[in-house]
Amino acid sequence: MKVLFYGDSDRDPIYRAICDMYANDLSYDWFYDFYQSLYAQRKDLKQDFTPKSISDVLLRISSSDSAKITYEPSAGTGSLLIRHWWRSRNNYSLFNYSPIDHIYICSEKSSRSIPFLLFNLSVRGIQGVVFHEDTLTEECSSIYLVANILNNPLCFSQIIRLKDEKNEYKILSTRGGDAQGTLF
Repeated sequence: MKVLFYGDSDRDPIYRAICDMYANDLSYDWFYDFYQSLYAQRKDLKQDFTPKSISDVLLRISSSDSAKITYEPSAGTGSLLIRHWWRSRNNYSLFNYSPIDHIYICSEKSSRSIPFLLFNLSVRGIQGVVFHEDTLTEECSSIYLVANILNNPLCFSQIIRLKDEKNEYKILSTRGGDAQGTLF
């Protein structure tokens, strides 16, 4: 997980090497099969993943490509968010897509999933906030800001960990609920 918080000059070559391993295809969650079969906490957290076919149906009936804010209350490693981001991203030319105009807010309870989720958002240059929390009780242990500082769709996002900021968490939750967006 340390690589997620490296400076750009140390992190970017690692990210680029990983992207090269997947032929720079950012359209899907590279860790989906691995995580689901080997790493999920099915017994302890009753954790399972939404099948790709169900994800496609959810995207068709519940999401808007023009949404400014997308909220995923049980993000896992980010598979559904990635599919939404890819579809939305492809509605723009490379030079007209602005990450700051598409904010992704997600929550995840599993400590095992958080590094995968943060990586998946960061390597795609996605702008957002990740709450490491129990969505039902809103017990939050960490908040991460995923920031595409240059607002450039070709850049990776930086990850900034915000610790014990319960008041800020409530403000962000309220803004997310009141703003125009998509709820998965």
